[in-house]
Amino acid sequence: MSAAARDLPPLEARANARLAAVRLEVPRRLRTVYLLPDVVQVHDATRGPSVDVSWADVEALARAFLPWSLLRTAWAAYFEKGLPPSSTAAQVHQPPGEDAAPTTVGFVTGRTVHAGRRLQGAVTVRALATDVARGDGIVAVADLWRVEPGVGPEGGEKVGERWVLDDRVVLDVLRPSAVSLHGDVEVPWAVAELDEPRRWLAQRPHPR
Repeated sequence: MSAAARDLPPLEARANARLAAVRLEVPRRLRTVYLLPDVVQVHDATRGPSVDVSWADVEALARAFLPWSLLRTAWAAYFEKGLPPSSTAAQVHQPPGEDAAPTTVGFVTGRTVHAGRRLQGAVTVRALATDVARGDGIVAVADLWRVEPGVGPEGGEKVGERWVLDDRVVLDVLRPSAVSLHGDVEVPWAVAELDEPRRWLAQRPHPR
């Protein structure tokens, strides 16, 4: 899996993606999660059929939260930030460093750029020559890199890493978000939400 993961294109990391917490009685937004004895079912009205996440994958994701939370501020980030009530979005560059202040580089509404510039760069995968251990069963196999014309360093900068969990789950971790690959299905996570698998384990139902 580690070798194959290096060749995967970037997973669909989206800074504003939301995955509802476990609220069996009150679904949040358009997503809800059901804890079943054999799998966790993630239902998302905007992404088609539900995703079944095995409890083995849940346990691996739970272990990934701590190293991610400790490392993520060392990476840069590029994202859009909505400005309600309008549909205008600020284009933001977050330099690496825990105390580094984010910079707004532009404002856009749809295809219209009102000021500054629109972020147009893309994340690329740069395989590591040697795998790096990030925790129990967690191995970094590649850096996630982004070159953004006119913003940040000319040669680009690191925005995250690709991890393989228990030689089974591929996880692209970025500063504001992460995406895990379960079979052929991607599941996006916001920062606080990757801590949900730990809570799920505590609430795991047992077969009757």
